[in-house]
Amino acid sequence: MDKIYTTNMVKIDPKTGEISANTVIAVSPKKEIAVRRMRERYEEELSSLNLTDNDAHDENDESCPGGYFTEDEAGIYDYASFAFDQLLEIVSFTVCEQKVETTENDTPDFLSLEMRTTTDLAVTRTDDQLRELCPNLSVWVGDKYGSKSFARLDKIRAAIQKKYPHIPDEEIEVYYVHDNWGGSFVRHMMVRAAIPVEDFIQLRSTGKIGIFPGL
Repeated sequence: MDKIYTTNMVKIDPKTGEISANTVIAVSPKKEIAVRRMRERYEEELSSLNLTDNDAHDENDESCPGGYFTEDEAGIYDYASFAFDQLLEIVSFTVCEQKVETTENDTPDFLSLEMRTTTDLAVTRTDDQLRELCPNLSVWVGDKYGSKSFARLDKIRAAIQKKYPHIPDEEIEVYYVHDNWGGSFVRHMMVRAAIPVEDFIQLRSTGKIGIFPGL
């Protein structure tokens, strides 16, 4: 039984009071990576609200707009007009441990997986132009119709690590991606990794790497 860690976010609209669905913003193999992802998004949300990381207290230790951060959770407080300008936590973050069953026999072969990238990398640029960009190029790896469970995502991550053991854990990340399959606009999870440019070119030449609209 292995463990992975999800970084989650829930938001409340301060004007309407509408509560968003819980959003998994990252899936990480180690807690410290999950905490780092939480910190990054926490600071982005603080900046967008013009608030600071002040433990949600002023110099007199009175509650005020702002954010607090721990290794397990974080939150941002602001005045909510839907609640008569009460000070409420309008953005909440958590890091949660998930246990997943993984065995060596369950690890899929890397080449059996679906691979997608941007139109620019998949079509527009020549091989020589790709080589000039950088030594590694991003691909999104997963199942054809998206991966639904964290256990499956962990197996896809293991397949990437088996193929490319030099890629650090923190550089193999789960992303929500959008696509249009069968006429339906869907949102699902795939694992992103930056693979060597020569491998990318070879996979592209065989048609293995496809395109994700919108990426």
